[in-house]
Amino acid sequence: MENQLFSIDLKELDPLQLENFDLQFFASAEDEGRTEDPTEKRREEAQEEGQFPRTEELPGALIMGAGFLIIWIFGGWMLGEIEEFTREVLSLNMFDDVNPGNIMTIFRTITWITIRLTAPVASVAFLAGAVAHLSQVGFLFTVKPLKPDLSNLKFSMKKLLEKVVFSKKVAWKMLISAVKLIAVALVALEVVYSSFDRLILLVDVPLLNGVSYVLSLAFEIIWKTVLILFIISPIDWAFQKYQHEQSIMMTPQQKKDERKQSEGDPEIKRWQQQKMREMMQRRVEQEVPDADVVITNPTHYAVALVFDEELMDAPRVVAKGKDLLAQRIRQLARENAVPIYRIPLLARTLFQLELNQEIPPVLYDAVATVLAWVQRNRKQISRKERAQIEQKVRGIDLG
Repeated sequence: MENQLFSIDLKELDPLQLENFDLQFFASAEDEGRTEDPTEKRREEAQEEGQFPRTEELPGALIMGAGFLIIWIFGGWMLGEIEEFTREVLSLNMFDDVNPGNIMTIFRTITWITIRLTAPVASVAFLAGAVAHLSQVGFLFTVKPLKPDLSNLKFSMKKLLEKVVFSKKVAWKMLISAVKLIAVALVALEVVYSSFDRLILLVDVPLLNGVSYVLSLAFEIIWKTVLILFIISPIDWAFQKYQHEQSIMMTPQQKKDERKQSEGDPEIKRWQQQKMREMMQRRVEQEVPDADVVITNPTHYAVALVFDEELMDAPRVVAKGKDLLAQRIRQLARENAVPIYRIPLLARTLFQLELNQEIPPVLYDAVATVLAWVQRNRKQISRKERAQIEQKVRGIDLG
């Protein structure tokens, strides 16, 4: 039944249906239609979900190496503490009389000694694990991978075969495990074989000397194993990086949808731009007839200024436009007898201002000269006068 939490489709168990499986062992991102490189947003989403390339060999190597390094350094002190405590307990020198209260004291003492002996090793191992994690993923904290996903409880033979039998990741882990097992076995065999003559003679040496020698061999096997893990780590990380990049690649449709979400639907953007043009057009129709002057570029830009000494501290941009809109501004200015002056550099500079924005002090001198021409009803300006105005605004960038 579909509403059951656990359901098995009998058809999925039919061997003839195996040809319909998406064989992940042979499939690549391109085979699944994911041919586009992941975007920065896709990478961030993957990190939030706890997906990032990391190798388990590096933490294992660091934790094992750091832990046994501490044991190697403080091993003598640890062994002395254990030996002294064991001798006192077995000889009952700690107490004159054994009773339930003394037993609890022994238990607390054992607990305290255990904490003292294991705390250095555990602390260093924890620190090594943290360093290994930070070196691979940085300071990243997310609880999203811990959230339960009930969809994973539904049994599916197809998904089981895809993830376990036909999975590159599982195959790679099996290969790495096999390599580690063989390598450690060869290391142990080499250490034991090279020391076989001395091992035979241990039956004739004191117990502590024999134990000490066996421990030295064990430590040799351990540090060589750690070295093997360090060698395997970058190889495993490179594969994990490759797998991660493959898993977050995107289809063209996914990339298109993401672009729509981040930048907005192109149709909506076109509609918004159209509305903006209509608003600008209405503003031009309303403001240009009452403007004091229009400054042009001469064809690409047009800016309309107005100045009221009683209401304004400085002239204000009431309309501006490029190309067709600039042409409409000039047409309205001519129809309403608004003076038009062709001063290209000043027009481009004023165009950088926002609508209804007063001109900045750096433009006071140039604009004041133009407004003075307006007050004197000058319809034309000489090339020299135009050059003088442009010299005043040269190098000014208001963007």
